[in-house]
Amino acid sequence: MSVPAGRRAVPGGPRVAHRAEGVPVAGSRRWVVTTDGQRDLAEIAADLTARGLAAEQVLDQIGVIVGAAPEDARERLQAVPGVAEVEPEPPPPDVGPPDAPVTW
Repeated sequence: MSVPAGRRAVPGGPRVAHRAEGVPVAGSRRWVVTTDGQRDLAEIAADLTARGLAAEQVLDQIGVIVGAAPEDARERLQAVPGVAEVEPEPPPPDVGPPDAPVTW
């Protein structure tokens, strides 16, 4: 079974990014980068890429960039002009099986 980059194959399993050819990059995680609206989002994305972020989504309407980078990249990414905050992507909610009496 193929698992998209940065997603968990098994609940609680390790998070890893994948290179374009599908080879896992150990020690990587997905980051959510919130921008301050003072710079062009494409320029910020280019600067983040230069500092190690493999941008997967650029959400123009809300000024957010989501991508994978090494575990230790947070400070490098946070230092990019125009970046307001860099946070680890939260895990998806576990809603349980379809017939569970309580899902949250």
